[in-house]
Amino acid sequence: MDGAMFDDKCTVLPIWVRDRLFNITERFPHRSKKNPESETSIIISHKGSKKTKHIAHVTTLPRPNLGAVMRLQFGHDVTEWLSKAFNKTYLRNEERKAHGLNGPTIERLMPFWEFIDIEWDAEGEEFHFRAWYTQGDVGENIPGKSLVDIHEKQKKVAEPKYTAWMVLQNPDSIYADVEAKCYEYPRSIPNGVRIDIGDYLICTLAKKNSKDGKRIIGIGRIEQINEYVVNGKKMRKAFYDWYRPFLEPKTFKFIGGDPRNNIYNAMNSIPANRVNNVVNLLVGEFSDDQQVMEKEAEFLTNLTSDTSATDQFPDWFTQALNDSNN
Repeated sequence: MDGAMFDDKCTVLPIWVRDRLFNITERFPHRSKKNPESETSIIISHKGSKKTKHIAHVTTLPRPNLGAVMRLQFGHDVTEWLSKAFNKTYLRNEERKAHGLNGPTIERLMPFWEFIDIEWDAEGEEFHFRAWYTQGDVGENIPGKSLVDIHEKQKKVAEPKYTAWMVLQNPDSIYADVEAKCYEYPRSIPNGVRIDIGDYLICTLAKKNSKDGKRIIGIGRIEQINEYVVNGKKMRKAFYDWYRPFLEPKTFKFIGGDPRNNIYNAMNSIPANRVNNVVNLLVGEFSDDQQVMEKEAEFLTNLTSDTSATDQFPDWFTQALNDSNN
């Protein structure tokens, strides 16, 4: 259980669940709740063997090349039961909102889990909700000190620090770039020797090659860098551990404005005070991509393995894990 089920009145059905466990991908292909075929039912199992039936909907939002997002959506009647059955998680989420904290932070300050069992009855075409594991009263888990005070102290433990570069990737590039595989550049250009393994490359179009200011076309993380000489010129080629293009290119406004400190450089580092937010925004667009999530899980775990911040994953990644496991 997590706060999204109370706040958003829905839960994401991961690809492996809807395809291999429930086998409902073809049953719910529509993106709107207004489509009659999106309607279904939720049967709630209460204490004392009592059961109640509630109207629900399953919607599917297409995302080409990434896999569609399927959500099971319900109403206030279901969230009312959730808030009582999982009262501890509900009150923790209320604390989170009251203090302006994010999910990972409140879970670190008030560490516990509650689990809901969600099953699909193919014959009856209905979902079954059961409180599989709950924690009881919330009181014993509220920290003695103010949540805000504790949070201020724990701010000293920061999120993993990334290094990211905004680079030009034009269709008519004179270099041996291969989209989604590698990026070639001269070693001698500004920042050419600073790019390293583990860094993110945010690929952009030149202004003249873009449309409506949509210049950010993809992001990837470097796994390997090779150096060699071509016609007497030292070159470098960065190979991606993973790379994903954006179906619809992003504007600089999407990441909070142009972060480049020198618009004439082909490679610009993202400033330290913005890099985490920019990376989280862009990588978070692929949180439904299982391969990206697995690679980032390994990378983030290694990145934080030598610190006490192993639970300080970005929000998009924590949410993706929650959607897969709860």
